[in-house]
Amino acid sequence: MAAFTQVQRRLVGAYFLNEYSFEASALFNPSIVAHPDQSETPAGSLRFILSLRAVGEGHVSSLTFRSGLIAADGTVTIDPTARLASSPDIVRLTSGAGGDDIDVSFAAGEDISERVIFPVTEAQSNGIEDARFVRFQRRREDLLRDLHAYSGRAIRSEMIETSDFVSFRLSTLQGSAARNKGMALFPRKSMAICDDRAPGTTKTSI
Repeated sequence: MAAFTQVQRRLVGAYFLNEYSFEASALFNPSIVAHPDQSETPAGSLRFILSLRAVGEGHVSSLTFRSGLIAADGTVTIDPTARLASSPDIVRLTSGAGGDDIDVSFAAGEDISERVIFPVTEAQSNGIEDARFVRFQRRREDLLRDLHAYSGRAIRSEMIETSDFVSFRLSTLQGSAARNKGMALFPRKSMAICDDRAPGTTKTSI
């Protein structure tokens, strides 16, 4: 029997590991916010976190991250990515009339490029799409983001919240503006959800 080539060895290993290529098809829809940890950042520079929609095998979307630096002269650098990826632990899952709310958490020592939020609930089963982070200042500094959960049959809007990019809460949004797609969050004292799908913008305060 002929010896396996290096490519064949990797393929066999992937079968045994049940490997899934979560960025195999596409990597797009970026969203950028200031990194919550700016320690040791050079003067005049800003560390940031870039979130992306990753489309993998089976055209299932997940949420992935990168980190980087905007230098004082405007130069943008993306940090090298980790070789492996990890999914978070489910800390809490609560089912209600409007859908499932979940809390997930990663190991604090993992590189941010290792962290991937895969679909968890039935409503998310065919993908987590179109996420956009927005910085809000409340009792603590939170990074909120609306995203779309796709079950293969229906689309709904959800909120994802984090203050450290280690622990996340994903919860169902309610109201007329939260149906289907086409809404965004704006960082004001009264949070507004704007729906631009129909004539006359719908605004829902929360």
